[in-house]
Amino acid sequence: MLQNVRALYRGMVIPEVVRLVRGDYKRMRLQPPTLFVFGRDDRPFSEANVRRISRHHDRCAERFELAFVDDSAHFITDDAPYAVVDLALEWFAHEG
Repeated sequence: MLQNVRALYRGMVIPEVVRLVRGDYKRMRLQPPTLFVFGRDDRPFSEANVRRISRHHDRCAERFELAFVDDSAHFITDDAPYAVVDLALEWFAHEG
């Protein structure tokens, strides 16, 4: 198990942190309509913090929406799988 976690960090997490620190994503504009879903009980990504971080989303994304699910935290698909499915299906129906 620990070997898998190390491989994940070396192969995905650390390279992504490097891209974030370098500012690679500041030069990109998200084109497809995108829904970001967070759990309301996710402490690092509380609703207030997420809204503050993404307050200038119009500079970086064409169509951007946030959703927050009650009684869920960071691993929202485990905490509230049906709520995530409902949000995704509603989003796809709305966006066509």
